[in-house]
Amino acid sequence: MTDTCPLCSSAVSPSTPPAPISSEAEALLGTNNPPSEHARHTFGVNLVDSETRLEDVTGRIARLEESLRILREEQSELNRAVQTYRKVLHPIRLLPQEVLYGIFSACIEPSGIMDTFLVQGRPYQKDSLDPAKPPWTLAQVSRAWRTAAISYPSLWSYIGIQLPNSSTSEWHINRMAAQLMLQLQRSQLHSLTVSLRSEYNENHPRVDRLLLLICSHSARWDTLRTWFWTTPIETFEAMSWMIKGNLPVLRRLYLEIGHHSQTGGTIDVFEFAPQLQDLMIWGRTAGLSDVLRLPWTQITRFRGTSDKSEARTSIDYDFLSKMMNLRELVEIRHFPPTIVESETTLQLRSLQSLAIVAKEGSVLPSKVLDIITSDNLLDFRLDARTDPVSVARLLTRSSATIRSLSLRLLGDINAAHVIRVLECVPRLTSLSLRQVSDEVIMALGEQSASGKPRLLKDLEKLTLYAPCRIDGNILFAMAMARAREPMTLCLDDNVTLQDDTRQELEGLRRQGLNFCRIKPKWSQALLEPY
Repeated sequence: MTDTCPLCSSAVSPSTPPAPISSEAEALLGTNNPPSEHARHTFGVNLVDSETRLEDVTGRIARLEESLRILREEQSELNRAVQTYRKVLHPIRLLPQEVLYGIFSACIEPSGIMDTFLVQGRPYQKDSLDPAKPPWTLAQVSRAWRTAAISYPSLWSYIGIQLPNSSTSEWHINRMAAQLMLQLQRSQLHSLTVSLRSEYNENHPRVDRLLLLICSHSARWDTLRTWFWTTPIETFEAMSWMIKGNLPVLRRLYLEIGHHSQTGGTIDVFEFAPQLQDLMIWGRTAGLSDVLRLPWTQITRFRGTSDKSEARTSIDYDFLSKMMNLRELVEIRHFPPTIVESETTLQLRSLQSLAIVAKEGSVLPSKVLDIITSDNLLDFRLDARTDPVSVARLLTRSSATIRSLSLRLLGDINAAHVIRVLECVPRLTSLSLRQVSDEVIMALGEQSASGKPRLLKDLEKLTLYAPCRIDGNILFAMAMARAREPMTLCLDDNVTLQDDTRQELEGLRRQGLNFCRIKPKWSQALLEPY
């Protein structure tokens, strides 16, 4: 059988294996003895034959290697052609501008980009000046994409800057400044979400140049987050002459105060911000009212958070009393064991939604719950290790108004504690529970002599979150007892439920029960606006 040459397509006969080397010749290699006359003749013939065949094989190898080289060059050219035509024919080039704008909108980081650290525990910083990341890369797909991206101002409206230190090269500073100027130009007159971060205890003209560029557009700032960890007061003082009184549209302010100055001073740069309503403080709050000057009465939403590094720092809530129109209060922090400096009751008359999360196994001091009073509290969310008696006291004070409760009590807690808490809010219409027990489910299914539920007779929605192990029969009995009135029962997907129990619950739809499974979003249930 013959093969075909891949280059010239000519027939190539397979080679006959070479004859093995004579054992006599192998033996002579170990001595200096000459071969016999007969062996000399035989070895001479074998040598000529082997040299001839070696020359032939070497030539064939050279021809095959040349064939491979030519084929590899052809392969490379064909690969380049395939990639070129694939890119040219890619359907992404046919997308109309309206669809591109929809894609760009999905890529835009809303103000929520700076809320993610509520769950993750640390501030989220995205550098918008990196040319290897969006939005810059979206302008590098094709000419049509570039035209659409450049003409879409909101795509460039998030500006995140990691301020360099004095050792950063002049070339890098110049590149950052050029990128920043270009992004500001492309954002046109669109409102801006700005994030400024610096970890260095130093000031130098090159950094001031970047601050000057972004501060010159402060009239467009809608949202601002700052992280000046070592010298926040001094840094704000340096910015004051550029932006104070020039924040006409600033609505959201996220401050990480860091270490207060040892020389005193105040942060008054945001004192005149007529649209400011949303405030967040990461880190310490002790002495905050003495350091920070704001239009406090405008604030309707406040969020405070910290991590374990601040656990020994006292918490001062007196500044909350300045927020006369505060409607939403969120506290997510690693609480210190006992240090809460506020001595007086906080009368938050406008407060409608209160959420408290004790992070990383910390214990929520009872005093935090005891000092808060509101005549209009509608929604309370709690995920903490704390004294259930203090929880009951707070709910009792607000029992006339509260309608929504999200609850997870940790620590030495039993079903009786949870049931006692629920008894404090008889007019509740929405209840979310995490890590609930069968005893609590049974209590929710108990009926009074009139046939009405003994607990929470007005309940319209019940949501149960894992981790919990619920007896299917107990859950169905509770749902059956409550199905006489329209009610929605939601279980997250991680709650184990047998198929027969699920079918029985779905069968109660005709009696008024709306049963559904949801993705586990306990953190969202705690943090989303009421």
